[in-house]
Amino acid sequence: MKNSHPRPPTRHGRPVAPEQWFEALDQRRVGTSTHRWDILVTGVHASGPDCWIQVASADDLTRQLVLHVSPKTTIDDALEALTAAAQQDLPPGSVLDL
Repeated sequence: MKNSHPRPPTRHGRPVAPEQWFEALDQRRVGTSTHRWDILVTGVHASGPDCWIQVASADDLTRQLVLHVSPKTTIDDALEALTAAAQQDLPPGSVLDL
């Protein structure tokens, strides 16, 4: 499992492209040793400036959620939200607005 990906350049107010979200998040490990996710990005959908990123845990595909990101959302913001989500028992399909 990959643990490091190059991060996209700072956006300076420009939205991160869908393929950059995929590259930055897919196969990343987040969480703690007891509550972690190896992230699988299952879909990235863009509409105007917003993006919806569908993710699941590689270890348990029933653990899924959607990140709704705006042009102001950074890759680090998304990773922090996913780290927090890995510690919780969120209902499948939960949407995290960032």
